[in-house]
Amino acid sequence: MRKQIEDFCSDIGKNRLLVQGAGGNVSWKQDDSIYVKASGTWLAEAASKDIFVKLTLADLWKNIDRDIFLIPDSYKFSNQNKPSIETLMHVILPQKIVVHLHAVDVLSVLIRKDVDKDLKIFLTENPNSLLLNYFTPGADLARELCKFFKKREYDIVFLKNHGLVIGADTVDQVYKKLNKVLLYFKKFNSDEVKKNYPIPKLPNNISGYKLINNFGSQMICNNSKIFGSLDNIWAVYPDLVVFLGRKIQKISYKDFLNNNYDLLSRYFFIEKIGLLCNEKISNSELANLLCFIDLIVRQPFLDNIKTLDEKEIDTLIGMESEKFRINNSQ
Repeated sequence: MRKQIEDFCSDIGKNRLLVQGAGGNVSWKQDDSIYVKASGTWLAEAASKDIFVKLTLADLWKNIDRDIFLIPDSYKFSNQNKPSIETLMHVILPQKIVVHLHAVDVLSVLIRKDVDKDLKIFLTENPNSLLLNYFTPGADLARELCKFFKKREYDIVFLKNHGLVIGADTVDQVYKKLNKVLLYFKKFNSDEVKKNYPIPKLPNNISGYKLINNFGSQMICNNSKIFGSLDNIWAVYPDLVVFLGRKIQKISYKDFLNNNYDLLSRYFFIEKIGLLCNEKISNSELANLLCFIDLIVRQPFLDNIKTLDEKEIDTLIGMESEKFRINNSQ
């Protein structure tokens, strides 16, 4: 099974509409053990690197049964193989394989205020599916999920402002369920109207930065309504906050022309121009910037977007497990 899982991870990990940088995680259960993706690793590298950590299911269930949603202290991990903070979520789902993704076409709906309405038909036709409110990744989410799984089992779980979880016993079943979900969600996404915007020449005094050749970023920055709303629609999912902070970096066209900006910033959304990134920006940071863009260009209405609140953001930024993931990702 391991080879099939590694090939699956490598496949989906290369698709930015399914996986962004070090985001997402996959696990499989074998005998009395669970193998789960290590924190900060990339699914795309599963075929070339050992990205999985082995733990004993009985040890994890012993804590869960005691309402302790933490990995037992008896486990000692190096910086290279600390298991995902979502490990206990993977344990709670009973299927052999569990896949957690921030799939763009799904997440673009899960960040909307009226997501319950959009998912009503899917949840009715698929009674083994569940829509869960937002909970902080890790212990809080696992504890809440456990409440539902004590009553019955699910194999598709939608997490508001977070992502998708699929449980299955084979990789083929995972693909089938994922494709079923993606097909359903596709109809709720706004068509992306492609337009060729001229890429301006940058002033010489901002060396070390590059414009990202991405039509979505150009669309956002050339649409005055979207650009003006960016401050209010930023913190839409955990990894965006974890890797890029609580507030978006954007500047007006006037300030850009007048050199009124901080060249120490990792990136800027520049009005009428596009996304400008420092050449030192990490791959995970860039992946999440592109994910944010992909989410916003799919929105039919900006005022329907629900963001994480300040308390939720504070919790994410203060989590030691998330700081670890940042330090160990690319």
